[in-house]
Amino acid sequence: MKKRNFIYSFSAILVSLICFSFIIKSDKDFIKNTQIVTPIDKNELIELTQKEDDSLFVINFWATWCAPCVRELPYFNAAHKKYNNSNDKISMKLISMDFDDQLEKRVLPFFERKNFSDYAMDKYLITSMDYDNWMPEIDKDWSGSIPATLFYNKTKNIYHFHEGDYNQEELYHTIDSLLAL
Repeated sequence: MKKRNFIYSFSAILVSLICFSFIIKSDKDFIKNTQIVTPIDKNELIELTQKEDDSLFVINFWATWCAPCVRELPYFNAAHKKYNNSNDKISMKLISMDFDDQLEKRVLPFFERKNFSDYAMDKYLITSMDYDNWMPEIDKDWSGSIPATLFYNKTKNIYHFHEGDYNQEELYHTIDSLLAL
């Protein structure tokens, strides 16, 4: 009888440990794929575009509803991986222009999808919908269309603003050209 109770107890503990290990693995997978998108206001955005260090800043403005924006995002992710593993000082940022109430509904789920879950660069959602108020501070000639990308390095007096999408070759060429200055 004691032997049978021992076997039942041992089996119950073994099954519990196996179930617990699956729960932990599932939690780790969820944490690994969790993406952080930080809401920022106009002042924080302007501050982000005024950093003074020796890095080339690449700031891409995009939205989940913009097909050309979504199409070019993998190129920015590949560039981030390529240049992040090099000796070049580069800082890439993604600024979502989705409405601020879309963070939980659209932006976070967008990055949690399998093909966008490895985006390690900083990601933000602009909360200031008064575009006419802050867009001229990014570029005085910006028409407001997206995708749009700002490249700058204050230390080396580098500034380049591009309205429109990039293919991977064009993006790498632009970054390489600006890093060579």
